[in-house]
Amino acid sequence: MPAAPLCCSPAADCAPAPGGWLAKISTRVLPAASSCSKRAVGKLPGNTPQPILRLLFPGKESMSDDGSELVDNNVYAPTQVALTSAPATQPLPPFYVVSTTKLVLLSLATLGMYSLYWFWRHWKRYGIDSGQRLYPVWRSLFAIFFAHSLNRAIDQRLQDQHSRHRWSPGAWATLYVVTVILMHVVSRLPEPLLSAQLAFALTLLPWAAQIVAMVQAQRAANIACGDPSARQNRRLSLANGCWLLVGGLLWLLIVFDAIYVYRASTETMMLTVAF
Repeated sequence: MPAAPLCCSPAADCAPAPGGWLAKISTRVLPAASSCSKRAVGKLPGNTPQPILRLLFPGKESMSDDGSELVDNNVYAPTQVALTSAPATQPLPPFYVVSTTKLVLLSLATLGMYSLYWFWRHWKRYGIDSGQRLYPVWRSLFAIFFAHSLNRAIDQRLQDQHSRHRWSPGAWATLYVVTVILMHVVSRLPEPLLSAQLAFALTLLPWAAQIVAMVQAQRAANIACGDPSARQNRRLSLANGCWLLVGGLLWLLIVFDAIYVYRASTETMMLTVAF
């Protein structure tokens, strides 16, 4: 009598044939047995002999304790790695984020040169976010012509977010431009009219106003980027520490030079009065 192949169907269970002719038809049963679904496998009794399991399911050496599934102990089976989705990258902020304290410290340490880097970072981030080609290097070198447009871009982002932050972008940009021009004019005055030390002293006040204007713009930019306290860029890096060290030495030299010039001028005045 010809042997009927083992099959799996909703109406019939996938079970082994009587043991008397199981060994004779193993070559015909194996292809059909390997295609049995997990539903049918779950109906095998938990005490099924291991030789029968090896014939029906090559590579499946044992059954789990509850008899619900077969355990794959085949050392030649490919390793199955669970695929996990990569973590979503956080979008970059549309403007440069930095704490106002760090901005003030670096501005003082670099004697105002930090403003070039500050404008460059803002325009670079905004150009990437808006997809425009803005030439951030040139906009930072000629910042007095682009300070108003930067403040307007920051304010527009705040309005799009319906932010309650209130500030005057045009007024602060105008203050920045005026202070830069005033500092440039004072530094260009001839030596007989104004000494270098006095010229530097006269530039301190507009320089302070310039830093205040930058702080106001940075505070608005941090809010527009969703980081009002600038947690992502509030700590000083090693490079920042080096700039602070160099800037501190420069400020010491400036103070010592001012004291020396003041004493020299005082002594000269006293000698002139004596004679």
